[in-house]
Amino acid sequence: PTPTSRGSSTESNSSAVSDAGLKWALRPRPTASQSGVSTMERASEPAMQAVAMAVVVQTMVDARTAGVMFTRSPTTGDRSVITIEGAWGLGSAVVGGEVTPDRWVLGKVTGEITVRNISDKAIRHAPAVGGGIESRPVEEELRRAPCLSDEELQTLRGIARRVERHYGCPQDIEWALERASGE
Repeated sequence: PTPTSRGSSTESNSSAVSDAGLKWALRPRPTASQSGVSTMERASEPAMQAVAMAVVVQTMVDARTAGVMFTRSPTTGDRSVITIEGAWGLGSAVVGGEVTPDRWVLGKVTGEITVRNISDKAIRHAPAVGGGIESRPVEEELRRAPCLSDEELQTLRGIARRVERHYGCPQDIEWALERASGE
């Protein structure tokens, strides 16, 4: 069976800024994965019946730019390309559909950039001081500027190839470049 992504069947919490906040975020409770819709999805798809769940705790990155990349085209299924989408700030603005991301299509092997669509990105998500995420306006000079350089695109392409090789099947990968270090 092919692994299936079900982001809507899980829950994210971006507000734990202390030990007490982390304990609160990890408290036992019913989640989206126990909802009627999610239960029906798992019952109708054999690949979803044995899905395991993990808790991931990680430091919030103050991202300069972030987004998602696909090791096969999300529109055509072409496995010879990598599609990279990104915007200024945290990737939640891209994943949540609050900003139209910049979009590039690169040859998986050659690295040739065959599509380069740069969007007007009016907002960016950033870590809020007290925890969580807030929307902020993008500076006018950056709104229509590409959020990634060609060198950064090639670095992401290399990472996508390694991740796909490791898992042995096409991958959807969320990524971020930290504001301070650029890594």
